[in-house]
Amino acid sequence: MTGLTQDKRYLQGVKLTPRLLWEQVRLELIESPKAYVVFDNTVLDKSYSQKIECSQWPYSGNARGLVKGIGLVSCVYVNPEVNQY
Repeated sequence: MTGLTQDKRYLQGVKLTPRLLWEQVRLELIESPKAYVVFDNTVLDKSYSQKIECSQWPYSGNARGLVKGIGLVSCVYVNPEVNQY
């Protein structure tokens, strides 16, 4: 079994809620008035792919409509006071 297949099976079987995510990362974060969390969502366009099972039809602001693709959310913690990212 390839790593990609294992990852896909894990993601299909797990509902990652904000609470579960917070429990995993909260001890790593140092609270500070200058620290922040950046979220970015994007759509990876897979319009020409025929065999990617996890692709769906998310809205793309760039295309101004639905596209065949994969929705991706990135989250980055930044604390410039302690140089932690």
